[in-house]
Amino acid sequence: MIEGGETNAMTTSHPSPLSAAQEIAQLKARIADLESSAAAHQCTTAEQLLAAAALGMTSSTGREFFDKLTTHLALTLKMDYVVVGVLLPGRDRVATLSMHGPEGLEKMVEYDLGGTPCENVVSQDVCVYPANVTRYFPTDQMLIDMGIESYLGIPLRGSKQEVLGLLAVLSRKTLGDISMVRQVLEIFSSRASAEVERLKVEQQLSSERSHLLMAMQAGRVATYEWDLLTQQLTWSEGVNEIFGIEDDLSLGNLMQMGSNIHPEDLPRLKQYVSELRAGVLIGGLEFRLRQSGEYRWLRLQGRIAYDEQQRPRRIVGTMSDVTLDHQVQQQQFTFRQRVQRLIETQQLILDGMPIGCLMNDADMRITYANPAVETIFGYSSEELVGELPFGKLVPERSRDGVLQVLAQLRSGVRNTLGIDEHLTKEGRTVFCEWRHTPLFSLSGDFVGYLSMVLDVTERVRRDEQIRRNEQLLRRQLDELEGIYAAAPVGLAFFDRHGRLVRMNDLLSQAFGSRADRLIGRSLEEILGESAGPMVTPLERVITTGQSVSDVCVVTRSGLGAKEQRHWLVDYCPVLGIAGEVVGVTAVVEEVTSRVLAERERENLIRQLEMKNAELERFAYTVSHDLKSPLITISGFAGVLEQDLDMGQMQAARDDLREIKDAATHMSLLLDELLQLSRVGRFVGELRPIVLGNVVRRVLSAAAGRLGSKYVEFVVDPHLPTVMGDEVRLYELFQNLVDNAIKFSGMAAVPRITFSCRSLAPTIVMEVRDNGIGVQPRYLEKIFGLFEQLSPEVEGTGVGLAIAKRVMEVHGGKIWAESEGLGKGTAIVMEFPACDSSSDS
Repeated sequence: MIEGGETNAMTTSHPSPLSAAQEIAQLKARIADLESSAAAHQCTTAEQLLAAAALGMTSSTGREFFDKLTTHLALTLKMDYVVVGVLLPGRDRVATLSMHGPEGLEKMVEYDLGGTPCENVVSQDVCVYPANVTRYFPTDQMLIDMGIESYLGIPLRGSKQEVLGLLAVLSRKTLGDISMVRQVLEIFSSRASAEVERLKVEQQLSSERSHLLMAMQAGRVATYEWDLLTQQLTWSEGVNEIFGIEDDLSLGNLMQMGSNIHPEDLPRLKQYVSELRAGVLIGGLEFRLRQSGEYRWLRLQGRIAYDEQQRPRRIVGTMSDVTLDHQVQQQQFTFRQRVQRLIETQQLILDGMPIGCLMNDADMRITYANPAVETIFGYSSEELVGELPFGKLVPERSRDGVLQVLAQLRSGVRNTLGIDEHLTKEGRTVFCEWRHTPLFSLSGDFVGYLSMVLDVTERVRRDEQIRRNEQLLRRQLDELEGIYAAAPVGLAFFDRHGRLVRMNDLLSQAFGSRADRLIGRSLEEILGESAGPMVTPLERVITTGQSVSDVCVVTRSGLGAKEQRHWLVDYCPVLGIAGEVVGVTAVVEEVTSRVLAERERENLIRQLEMKNAELERFAYTVSHDLKSPLITISGFAGVLEQDLDMGQMQAARDDLREIKDAATHMSLLLDELLQLSRVGRFVGELRPIVLGNVVRRVLSAAAGRLGSKYVEFVVDPHLPTVMGDEVRLYELFQNLVDNAIKFSGMAAVPRITFSCRSLAPTIVMEVRDNGIGVQPRYLEKIFGLFEQLSPEVEGTGVGLAIAKRVMEVHGGKIWAESEGLGKGTAIVMEFPACDSSSDS
């Protein structure tokens, strides 16, 4: 016993269940003991306990019993709460069967055992806590909410001494006479234990009965008991739902349902009932009863029970629905017929099959051979049945392999496939393909195997020829690989859809990508917009099957290069067996260097032709312009000679002056021609030149030559920088300034302007004057050698020719712009762009 949190030694043995008389005698003895202890109390406790004992022996059961028990104990013992609880499955929770509280009977609840005094009662024995019970169980919130001070509980045990539940009293006061309270609980614990166990057994029986009823209904079985003396027949529950007959239907009345009993079965049923009435049991009877418009097979069978004189007293038996058994039997019969027909059909199929079919037993002996086997090997079925396959069908050299196949078949491996060489009865060599399938009995035993054999001699020979062709093709492919690798030109193969199938490394390098990244792509996908010249002839070859040669292709994008590249492509069709085009072979040769060389040669030829033409014009111009002063010199020399002969000295001096002026003019022409010839060569290296600096130097030198003459110069402070020869650029602007000064003399205020028009994509600047201007038809002519539109203006006509020559040497252009006479002239120069920044 546990008391006040301490465990005291006590007897652990438990009495066996008592009979009713024993229980009454025990109660009387305990009441006598309690009367003595109640004498100390000035009340009728003994009488109350006796009444409680009487209550415990009443015929109340179940919930009524437990409610009366808890109510009486609560009033008699003056306890705030009395609880009867039963353990739930898992034995960690309790469900109350009855609980009496301060307000009377309370609703049943479930609660966890953990951390409660009830846990000790269930796991150990009687537990007593006279006071401060919540101190020992601080986590039991139910005790705290109920305000419990003391607790006494006793376990309820079954017939096998297993704990079924507990009986406990709880008080909000300190527990007084512990011995008396314990004895009272022990008096009623036996009765309460028996009732708990009875309820448990009753629940089990109810569950088993329910399961049995469900099983009988599912199996369409009903039981009956026939009293032969009273002729009363009792059916099991649910017979109406199963068979559609009433519960009180007798076997005699059963025959009154003759309209629902199959006519063939009614006489036998009557005979069977007569035999039963006479007490003669002849075994079972099956008959057909119509239910819901269809007949169902029912089976009646029973057993006779005899009285003490061995006379038939009653018959107990079953009536079951065996329709399914009859259906199965019918299906089995139908199945056997179908199997027999299937075997016969299979025999016909096997005999008519063009593939050889053999059946062997577990020892490999042949049990069947169809006619196709004789066609393949030359042995009849009679020669093979009962024989082993070795020697006739299977050569001895293959014995070990066949035995290995047999071992695989025994282990369940299906469809073992193999090809072997055989010798026919006539001595002819054949190749056969074998396929084996193991055969097992219903019990899983190996009983033999089925072999299908096919003559594949032609296929084997064809495969051997294909293998040889593949070897030849592989050698040819190796040779083709060598050609592709060593070819000095690009090689490619396209399928009939124009997609690249293969290419050599030389061509892939030309495309600027690895071959594996280009395979499977079309020319449009590889080259983009520049693929047109290559795609058109390729499509023509695929369509017509005719070769196309010398296709010139120029590409810019898609080949990994910015510059133009030139190619020469030849297309040759590859034809299939039927003459159709299956692909196209392309030979691609890059001819960029050849094309560039040809262009350079043509360019040089054009330049030479231009130089020759220019030289002819130069020679003509020089001879014409140099002849003029010579004619002057020659003419005035004759006049001088005449004047000297006549003694006219003043006239002679005038003649000499003319001769001298002509010689001076001729010398000036020669100097200008010498300067023009030198313009075609650079004096220094090309470097960034700030044109503003060059212009200021030229203007500074021109100021000394002007003297008292006034000319306004307007210079853009941000003239650009160009790549050039500073000496030649100085000559350029010197000639332009001198030319502008000469032709601006008639203006009221001569003005020469230097400005920049644009810096990109080329550098364009101009030198503009407000002089006499030029008629539009002479704007190109003024740059010719010795061209002078105004004879009254002194000069040789070489200045602008020198300027044009300087611009050509620098890769630029020069031209004149004028709106006409009196509108001034602008000389415009276009230089290639320069990376250097402009003058600040």
